[in-house]
Amino acid sequence: MKIAVLGATGPSGLQLVEQAIQRGFEVTACVRNPQKLPNLSGLQVVKVDITSADELAAAFHGKDAVISCLGTRLGISLWKITFYEDSMQVIVEAMRRAKLTRLVTVTSWCTVSQPANPKFIEYFMKPLLIGRTLDSMARMEEFLFNKAADINYTIVRPPELTKKPFAEKKLVVVEGQFAPAGWLIPRANVVRFMLDCLESSQYDQLAVAIGLAA
Repeated sequence: MKIAVLGATGPSGLQLVEQAIQRGFEVTACVRNPQKLPNLSGLQVVKVDITSADELAAAFHGKDAVISCLGTRLGISLWKITFYEDSMQVIVEAMRRAKLTRLVTVTSWCTVSQPANPKFIEYFMKPLLIGRTLDSMARMEEFLFNKAADINYTIVRPPELTKKPFAEKKLVVVEGQFAPAGWLIPRANVVRFMLDCLESSQYDQLAVAIGLAA
């Protein structure tokens, strides 16, 4: 399988690239700064402006799928964040120009407030720390739901990511805002699931929350 990876220089993206190569995928990392990537055998690196649909479309040409690990650093923001919806609109336009439909991307638990969501997230984390980031993720998801019917997307919603090694625990996967599982998950587990989604149609055009069983 030939895949284009966005966000490959980040901590999740780099692990995804490494795991994809181990699976035998032909991997192209589409990055702004190639110098941030280690020299990995089997990795093709293309320098792109991620705000340019033309440059992304050229990088996507001939690929089977796009995986996006693009994101911003979590933290307090006094201003509205639009990174997620803005970047996804460009990605989808580029995919259309490249005649590519399969997309796997990542957001977070609890992008949309619901009564059943964990109260700690709704009443502490969102107001004080991550609310504007989750709002942008939610708008990105809504764009895919409502304006990208031609894109075969899978949206993966994990809890807080850690740097720990892959955890040999059962992965809980549910269609919804959060999973009845632990609140922490290694990035390695998340990216493995994202790659698994490329080799299965089970989660096509769905947004699924994931977590590790307690």
